[in-house]
Amino acid sequence: MQPDWFTQAVQTRPQEHQIDIPGGRTWCSYWPAEVESDELLVLVHGTGAHRCWWDFISPLLSGEQHVLAGDLSGMGDADHQDDYGTEKFAGEVLEWISLGRRLSGARRVRLLGHSMGGFVCMWVAQKQPDLLDSLIVVDSPIRPPDYDYENHISSAPIRRRKVYPDRASALQRFRLTPTQECENRFIIDYIAERSIAQVDAWGRRVDDVARGDGGGADEGEGEHLGESGFTWKFDDGLMGKVMRHERDRIKPPAELRPLMHYVYGNLSVLVEGGVLAHVENLLPAGRVIAIEDAAHHVFLDKPLEFVDLVRRLLQADREASAAGDAPAAAEIAD
Repeated sequence: MQPDWFTQAVQTRPQEHQIDIPGGRTWCSYWPAEVESDELLVLVHGTGAHRCWWDFISPLLSGEQHVLAGDLSGMGDADHQDDYGTEKFAGEVLEWISLGRRLSGARRVRLLGHSMGGFVCMWVAQKQPDLLDSLIVVDSPIRPPDYDYENHISSAPIRRRKVYPDRASALQRFRLTPTQECENRFIIDYIAERSIAQVDAWGRRVDDVARGDGGGADEGEGEHLGESGFTWKFDDGLMGKVMRHERDRIKPPAELRPLMHYVYGNLSVLVEGGVLAHVENLLPAGRVIAIEDAAHHVFLDKPLEFVDLVRRLLQADREASAAGDAPAAAEIAD
C-alpha cells in the first residue's frame, strides 16, 4: 500500500517536454518551483534507469527551486543510438539544462546524479565548471587509481532484453542492480510499470509505430525478435557501446570539490574496496555523508531521509553562496 506522501508526490504531474539531442530525441520532466526561484536542480539517473525514477522525489524538492529530470539516450523514452559514452551523456544533460533555464528563467544550476549519473554530472563539471553552483553525487563508485580491477566483480547493470508475452510477466522480472532488497515495494512497482514497453516482432515500440515514428527501425531492419510482447525500454547494447572504464577516469574537478557533496548508502556494495576512503580523501571534511540502512539505490530505500538531506545540503549551499564561502561541516551534518 502506498503511503500518503508518495501518492501525493506522484500525483503532482510534471510538464513533459520532448527535445532534440545529437542523434535523436529524448524527454524531460519539469516541476516548477512553488515559489519564485532563481535556481534549477537537474536530476540525472543511473544506468538502465530513466526520469520516472525521480517522480516521487522531484515534487518534494520543488518547494524552493525548479526541478528537471530527463532520459539519457538509450534509456527510458529516449531514442536508442549507435554509440554512447559519458561525454555524450554530459552533452545531453547540457541540453536539459538549456531547456530548464528557458522554462524557469533560472540562473543558478545545481546538479544531482545517482550512480552513473554522478559521473555524468562530474563530466559536466569538468567541462563547464562555471556553469554549476553545486553538485551532489549519490553512490557513484569513484575508484582510487590503484583499484584492483582484476578482482572486480561487475554489477552487470544491463542484461540482454527478453520479450515477455504480457505486461504482468515482464513486471514480475523487474530487479534492481546491483542486487539488493528494497522494503518499499510500492516504489519498485511504480518504477517497474514505467520501465517496460510493448514491442512488435521487430523490436519497435508499439506506441512509436502508432505515432508514425517507426520506433527506430523499419520492418526488415535491425533484429527480428520473432514475437511481439513486452520488454524493457533500455538499449541492451548500452554497456557494450560505452568505453569499459571511461567513467573511472572521472574525478571531481579541484575547483568544484568545495561545492560538491557525496551521499552514499552505508550498505552499498559499490562504495567499498577503498572507494569511500578515496572519496573522503578527495573532498573537504563534512562533504561525504552516509544515509543509514540504505544500499546503492539510496533514494528508493530511504526516500524521505534522502529528500531531507538534499534539502539541507542545498540550503547550506545557498547560505554559503550568500556569505561568499563554503559551508562548514557542522552546517551540513546537523
